[in-house]
Amino acid sequence: MADHMSTDSKARKKALIDIFDKDEAVALRGIEKLTDVGSPDVIKPLVEVHRGTESDSIKARIEALLNSLKAEGVVAPVVELLQDEDFKESRRVLLAGLWNSGLFPSEHMDVITASAIEGDFLCAIEAVTVVENMEPPFNADVVEEACFQVQIYLDQGIEEDKRDLLLSLQETLDSFRTQAAI
Repeated sequence: MADHMSTDSKARKKALIDIFDKDEAVALRGIEKLTDVGSPDVIKPLVEVHRGTESDSIKARIEALLNSLKAEGVVAPVVELLQDEDFKESRRVLLAGLWNSGLFPSEHMDVITASAIEGDFLCAIEAVTVVENMEPPFNADVVEEACFQVQIYLDQGIEEDKRDLLLSLQETLDSFRTQAAI
């Protein structure tokens, strides 16, 4: 049993090194190996590679992997990256990963709402879709914080393409207020 564990650990370490390789074939093989031995702690390295590569095939493979998140505990590292300014350009991909994986973490509604407000139109679409699919129970404080963020944005009177989208988000959040655990 110990040999099997150390073999998995070695394969995983090698895969994590390989995903950063400049040789596209090596990087893709590393990504494939992570699908076999993946865990929540590979999310950040995968997103780092995604944002740093010019290769469409590497980006597509990483997005496919992020769109099929099923491992225990993946929400925490995704939410952490959503809050990290260094990964601002990766928010759409992270939110799409939550949506496509069927993960709708209502306890992080405020973080996801902030991503909708701060991101571009496509990021906002992904964030609103995740929020719209959340189900009770809702934490009243988290719902209030999300409502507050949207209201501040809308009160600025900014006319842009995502305003209607955020008005829709506001309606959804208002409906959550009535369902929130107080």
